[in-house]
Amino acid sequence: MKKILSALLSICVILTMSAAVIPAVSAETGSVSENISWSIEGSTMYVNGNGDMKLTYEYLPDIPWYAEGTKNVETLIIGEGVTSIDEGAFNAFRKLKNVQFPESMSVIGPSAFLSCEALEEVILNDRVTRIESGAFAGCEALKVLSVPGNTYYISGDAFYNCFDLTIRGISGSYAEEFAKEMNIPFDGSRPLPADIMVTVNKKILTFDQPPVIVNDRTLVPLRAIFEALGATVEWAPETRTVTAKRGEDTLSLVIDTNVINKNGTNIEIDVPAQIIGDRTMVPVRAISETLGASVDWNAGTRTVIIDD
Repeated sequence: MKKILSALLSICVILTMSAAVIPAVSAETGSVSENISWSIEGSTMYVNGNGDMKLTYEYLPDIPWYAEGTKNVETLIIGEGVTSIDEGAFNAFRKLKNVQFPESMSVIGPSAFLSCEALEEVILNDRVTRIESGAFAGCEALKVLSVPGNTYYISGDAFYNCFDLTIRGISGSYAEEFAKEMNIPFDGSRPLPADIMVTVNKKILTFDQPPVIVNDRTLVPLRAIFEALGATVEWAPETRTVTAKRGEDTLSLVIDTNVINKNGTNIEIDVPAQIIGDRTMVPVRAISETLGASVDWNAGTRTVIIDD
């Protein structure tokens, strides 16, 4: 019995020592530019950063994540702050089944998901405005692509060889027009965005305080809309006065009053500037038109469209 116990003890010691020297599986990780980093953990890839993805590699296999990504990645999670996907970024990720886009994403670049043969459904976030050439070409299993109402450009070959594709979008949007033009089935069941969107020269603005509707007028954060229109802004707390300057024009308004002063002339507005969520909110149409911009409202996509 002692010999048996001794033998069992020796085996346990050997197994313990063996387990101690088994190396932990480490994640693949790195960066592709100063603003974009990545990591792969098992079959999931994470891409994080801020701003546009800009790959400067001459050949696709030179992209650091390419070898591992094309063999093993099934889920791709792109972090908040990344605004575009560069050309060929995830080309031939043949096992890729799921992609999670951040709300900050605005452009799906050329051949971004070329030949991702396992993709079946893609839901783009509300801020995507462009889908470039060959973005999803060769995704032969792709059955549904959900396109937001603010997308204003889709390349004619973006879905080349996507034989069973249906585009899901908002009725009356550009996505529906595109689908009809390309003879792609369209499903108008995509829900409207939760927040009101504002575009200036086709660029969707980002606000820390969402736009609100007061008395049938859309109010937006003052500084964001002025700066998007190229104006400088000053705040005088003692008089609660905002002053904006652009070129030869000077605008001023006092919080809780229904008047904008432009170059010495008073202009009445329907809804006064007011403080909401610690932000000065102003009626977007009145402010934009006072600066000479044109303003339109797309009820179908809940979007204020400003062209300057």
